[in-house]
Amino acid sequence: MTTALRQLLASTAYRLQKSVQEAEEDFGTFDCGKGVRTPLQIMNHMTHVLRHAKGFYTKETVMRPDPLPFHHEVKRFHDELAELDDWTTRVSLSEPEYLKMIQGPLSDVLTHVGQLSMLRRLYGSPVKGEDFTKAAIYIGLVGENQTLSSDFF
Repeated sequence: MTTALRQLLASTAYRLQKSVQEAEEDFGTFDCGKGVRTPLQIMNHMTHVLRHAKGFYTKETVMRPDPLPFHHEVKRFHDELAELDDWTTRVSLSEPEYLKMIQGPLSDVLTHVGQLSMLRRLYGSPVKGEDFTKAAIYIGLVGENQTLSSDFF
């Protein structure tokens, strides 16, 4: 279970970098209207979700972090992802706990990564498609230092 969870964390890191690579700083404040969160608000929420996920198991009280400029928020998310990845190597979760982590916070985060990709298109800077089965996604590689594929559709 740990391997699958860590692969999901690495996949999340890769897909996030794919969604935000070369995004202009003002992309973070892009408002497409109708009450949709800005990319900055989404990134801040994603960081809070990761902190909450770990806090659920450690019984720590987790506060929502104050927002940072967009690219700093992306870095903070990757830092949280790395901390969660490291944490999963040091704890022993039961199968139901792993499954709840996947079906709850990690699925939520992946949904928001998809929203960021959609917002990039609406912003006028679409993310190029790729076959993620061929992507350089490796367990433990959860930082901003992703080697993104140039093999696009």
